[in-house]
Amino acid sequence: MVHEAGKALLLGQDFELQLFMPAWTMWFLLALLLWRLLTPVLRQLRHPLLFAVAVSVVAPLDPDLDSTLTLGRLVGMLPFFVLGLVCTPQVLERIRSFRHRWVGALVLLAAVACAFLLREDVHNAHFYLRSAYDEDATVLWSVAVRVGVLVVGVVGTLALLLVTPRGIPR
Repeated sequence: MVHEAGKALLLGQDFELQLFMPAWTMWFLLALLLWRLLTPVLRQLRHPLLFAVAVSVVAPLDPDLDSTLTLGRLVGMLPFFVLGLVCTPQVLERIRSFRHRWVGALVLLAAVACAFLLREDVHNAHFYLRSAYDEDATVLWSVAVRVGVLVVGVVGTLALLLVTPRGIPR
């Protein structure tokens, strides 16, 4: 609402109250609420991460999937929420105790180089994980891109965890 009021006052655009299309970062609050409501159901599943990835890959087959109630992002980012849900303190400790932390920096540098080299060939909309698959692309290609984006997200997160300092130096 503040975003719409700002556009109306500063840019002279018409004020539109959009209750079902959260603006900017507000989508995350609604998605977090819905994910938390799904948590008991997800904990009952035998393989919740596999289920979340399947939902994230299959849901964009619906051409009507959009930003209404942030459903596109809700299902697109669900695997990351579930990964955090099933990750145990022991797993995090194994990541923290990994001795070759320079690997994380190398992966992040490679990611920056790839992003720079592919900036004109890869559309950044793929990384938002919020809309239906492109009608011009084949379903197999779209699914492969979605799985690739999920893998890149997990690898990037692990690399970032590796380069993050373990504690405050004394």
